Amino acid sequence: MQEIQTQSKLVNGLRFPLIVLVIFIHILPKKLFPVSLELTAENSYLYISEMISHTLGNIVVPLFFLFSGFYAAFNKKGEIRLKKIFQTIALPYILWNLLYIILKLIRTKELGSSAEDPFFFSSISLEHFWSSPMVYPLWYLRDLICMMLLLPIYFFLSKSSKYWIVLPILCYLLTYGLPMAGLSITAMCFFGIGVNLAVNQISLVAVANKIKYLCLPIFILGTLGLPLINQEPYYDYCNNLYILTGAFAILYLCQKLVNLSLWQKLMSLSSAVFFIYAIHSIFVINWVKNLTTNHFLPTTYRGGVINYFLVGFITLGISYLAYIIAKKLFPRLTNIFIGGRL
Repeated sequence: MQEIQTQSKLVNGLRFPLIVLVIFIHILPKKLFPVSLELTAENSYLYISEMISHTLGNIVVPLFFLFSGFYAAFNKKGEIRLKKIFQTIALPYILWNLLYIILKLIRTKELGSSAEDPFFFSSISLEHFWSSPMVYPLWYLRDLICMMLLLPIYFFLSKSSKYWIVLPILCYLLTYGLPMAGLSITAMCFFGIGVNLAVNQISLVAVANKIKYLCLPIFILGTLGLPLINQEPYYDYCNNLYILTGAFAILYLCQKLVNLSLWQKLMSLSSAVFFIYAIHSIFVINWVKNLTTNHFLPTTYRGGVINYFLVGFITLGISYLAYIIAKKLFPRLTNIFIGGRL
């Protein structure tokens, strides 16, 4: 019982720092930039940004899937609750994509500036709501919808044998997956781990404590070293091992903080996480990038580190302010948009 209470505080407090990392993930393009050991302004910027956005940041979404899987199955019977899935995940997913279309039309009068624009399309189709969500971070919600619909299967497998999870873990480590939108191997692996632990009444904290001596060295070495090998052919295998062990290393390290007053503050901010997650990518982050680059700092590597952090924290501030305003002026509508999480 004590472990579950600690875990509840841990998960609630972690949500806000994790969403901050999500913002930093989206500052950089998906492309991995090579980093060398040469002490230059360029390499300093690349190392810091790659370490935060493309190394530490890689652990964020798997952790959210892990939390979702655990609490979807904890003290439950593995039933599909279609109404809850619609209200908490599917409806917000649809609404945020529609909001993007409306704002895009207001701003540009068209859905993209030209046929070369990745956001250009002459008509709305299912593809723009599923295969390629218009609000690109929402791919997590898309996959989560699928995971929730598959919950009875996960539940049955976990009841039958807790060792079934070895297969998706191996597939994840070997980078095998299904080429289907909504069924990413990341979602299937980490959501499955969460369900398996919940069904077998094993807390995330208990697992983190048990495997800490394996996870901590890999987490530390990976955080520092992965940016330096991100062009190597074996990088994906190392990265996936780092993510898997790093998720539990973070849980182990952060559980030590749950009784601090700072952690209570982070817990109080958790209600804003979903709104920030969705709103930050709808013009906010790109607008901030243009603002800081064109008006504050030159596009040099010397100013790159400062600019990188400025973009992240200004985006966070604007997104959180938008949440406060929306909650105050339109509480019921805001609650619908964030799936009843107020």
